Amino acid sequence: VVLKPAPQTPLTTLRIAELLRPLLPPGVLNVITGSDMVEEDEMRPGEVLVNHPLVRKVVFTGSTTVGSKVMAACSADFKRLLLELGGNDAAIVREDVDIPHAVEGVFKAAFFNNGQTCCAIKRIYVHESIFDAFVEALAARARRAVIGNGLSPGVEL
Repeated sequence: VVLKPAPQTPLTTLRIAELLRPLLPPGVLNVITGSDMVEEDEMRPGEVLVNHPLVRKVVFTGSTTVGSKVMAACSADFKRLLLELGGNDAAIVREDVDIPHAVEGVFKAAFFNNGQTCCAIKRIYVHESIFDAFVEALAARARRAVIGNGLSPGVEL
């Protein structure tokens, strides 16, 4: 596995690799860092990675714009590809839902890690027959959120 984290946030990935190093055979996990936002004549690590002939599968999480470039590069030699693009995950709330239960799930899915996860809910589609009740319940849940130092017991945000 060759893992290239976003250039803005490489430290967590580097630390995970450091922790896994003693558990894995040499060469199983490799991390490369760097930005592809460089001058035209400079090496772009992401571009090199997706175009390399030994790479057979690419998994990319990021913008739709960059994802389309990754897809085009992978299509040249039929690399397998998994894209997670746009970060606009939705929740669909049906009319037959248990509102308090659904509100708790939506709240946790939207605000886990302060919403800083790629799969955090960012849009909620609620059936019109329960819309007002759901919005009221979700707003009440948000008002009850415990905000503070994340190392303190009971703190949610």
